[in-house]
Amino acid sequence: NVCISGCLFCNFHCKLSERERSYTINSEELEEKIIHLRQLGGDQILLQGGLHPHYDISYYEELLKTIKSIDPTIKLNAFGPPEISHIARLSSLTIEETLSRLIKAGLNTLPGAGAEILTDRVRKELSPGKPSAYQWLEVMKTAHKMGLGTTATMVYGHIETIEERIEHLIKIRDLQSNKPEQSPGFRAFICWPMQSNGTKLSKRFETREVSIVEHLKMVAISRILLNNITHIQASWLTT
Repeated sequence: NVCISGCLFCNFHCKLSERERSYTINSEELEEKIIHLRQLGGDQILLQGGLHPHYDISYYEELLKTIKSIDPTIKLNAFGPPEISHIARLSSLTIEETLSRLIKAGLNTLPGAGAEILTDRVRKELSPGKPSAYQWLEVMKTAHKMGLGTTATMVYGHIETIEERIEHLIKIRDLQSNKPEQSPGFRAFICWPMQSNGTKLSKRFETREVSIVEHLKMVAISRILLNNITHIQASWLTT
């Protein structure tokens, strides 16, 4: 949970100096979670964490290899574009080199984490420590070129405009249109409203709850605009 990003909507992260709150999952905890997952009939792990200032490519390679040694057939849907970009920068690697090494270590697919809204105006306010909209898209473009399946997300209902929501969807659609023909590209798109209660975001900006009707409209518009993505997920988060 150690992270340098400092997103206004996150109550999960902490600084490296906060030793009483910071943690890194160990192999025993991983094994326990994988066993429990299998007992419930699951076959895939969504693995994400903070942008740790000291963990480079070697740490993440070892992490994936450890999981595969516990359960060789488990599917690893791991690390969103912000993490990939961060690992590459810390390790002095290109995005392609980073993904190649992680795939070799056991990475199966890439989740669409950290997209929020893909405009730099919003990102500079909400998550100034995360990569730009361009960098997020470049990670996904590289993943698609390498044949890696991914997903795309959007977190809305905060400081973005309606126009910025549409801009986000168009960027996702255009990237999917330009993927290599044999690449799975974006396998799904998921949007959900921001959960800002108790966050710095709710203290700094005037936020409101998104209604179910507004969410249904957002999902419907996504299905119209993203006609080149097979699965548009209709999720509703409750608090």
